[in-house]
Amino acid sequence: MKNYSFWKNNIDNNNCASINKNMNIDVLIVGGGITGMSLLYHLNKSKLKTILVESNVCGQGVTSKSTAKITYLQEKQYQNIRTFINEETASLYLKSQRDAVKLLVDIINKENISCDLELSPSYLFVNENRNFKKLNDEFMFLKNNGVNVEKITAVPFDEKVLEALRVNDTYTFHPLKYINALKDKFKNNIYEHSKLVSINKVNDYYECLINDYVVKVKYVVIATHYPYFVIPFLMPLKSSIETSYIGVKKGNFKNNFNAINLDKPCISLRTYQNKYLVYLYQSFKSCN
Repeated sequence: MKNYSFWKNNIDNNNCASINKNMNIDVLIVGGGITGMSLLYHLNKSKLKTILVESNVCGQGVTSKSTAKITYLQEKQYQNIRTFINEETASLYLKSQRDAVKLLVDIINKENISCDLELSPSYLFVNENRNFKKLNDEFMFLKNNGVNVEKITAVPFDEKVLEALRVNDTYTFHPLKYINALKDKFKNNIYEHSKLVSINKVNDYYECLINDYVVKVKYVVIATHYPYFVIPFLMPLKSSIETSYIGVKKGNFKNNFNAINLDKPCISLRTYQNKYLVYLYQSFKSCN
């Protein structure tokens, strides 16, 4: 058994320079994962002078430790929004997630990025009787919002499944190949090993201390996984810490697929090139 990210295997990182001078810009993006790099891509089309800073190496954080699915099936997020906010907001969130899938795939195709993009049907399944209603609620919500979704019981993976939903307009890819392609394209706008230390509002701009240099900026976008706190280590209300593990094993899979369950603990899985199964397991919420 090897203890390292599967996505880092045989991947060369073309490291970018670190911040080495004071700067004046329009937009500062903090975080070099999927979110930050994709935003940099879109802002490049504008007249805004934009840079991205990453405290480590782009894509080496959560991005390299994910199952790398491009899907809008997300456990019971839509039902949570319907319950705690309203139906309209849940529908808007679903639309945003479907738009995000299309945007990411459009970038990959337009820029001819070689990142093992594959059309991959997504499954949302339950393995406990008490969650049948939740799955049916999800089915009706998706159907009422124009999603071509179907109910099934036979799935192409070896998990206990009582019932599942399937959609076919979703994908899988190799996240670091995607990140590195954008790094090569925008290397003059990306600074690695450049840690944001502080943000101070001064009149109509922000002074950001990065390493030992001051970057004056009109807009700051925090695109990191771990929240940026005003008071260090103060957990925001309704936040929680959840740990999980991702394993990879070799196999022989006839069809590409990805799946996630509605139960707890969370199970999330996908195939890669029909030769590997990437599997998230032992998801454990340790703090409320």
